[in-house]
Amino acid sequence: MAVTLDGVRLAATVVPLGDQRYVYIDGQLHKLMLVDPMAHASEDEHRGGHLTAPMSGTIVAVLVKAGDAVARGAPLLILEAMKMEHTITAPDAGTVSAVHYRQGDQVSEGVDLIDVDASDADTGDAKPTAV
Repeated sequence: MAVTLDGVRLAATVVPLGDQRYVYIDGQLHKLMLVDPMAHASEDEHRGGHLTAPMSGTIVAVLVKAGDAVARGAPLLILEAMKMEHTITAPDAGTVSAVHYRQGDQVSEGVDLIDVDASDADTGDAKPTAV
């Protein structure tokens, strides 16, 4: 890997080993850990049809209202966090029973954003999905 910072060109060797990255630069070793905050999101215990914020951020768009029927995978809300947009989608077909925030609202990680009641055809538990 080669990087130019403030006009200075640096060459480094990066060796991946699992979630660790070993970076060799100018005769020094730097050990870094790769952290993916969403890596285990699907493993978290979920709370029925309550879709929660995967991280703190700002609601930039609410695409549904209470009473709307939604298909599995339908976009429901867009959350901006860490300069990235995250689309919260319907985990299963159902009906939106509540929308807890409006465009422009600030939210904390883990708060309930939208409630979706599963349709009669699908009685499985709903899992929040962020894209």
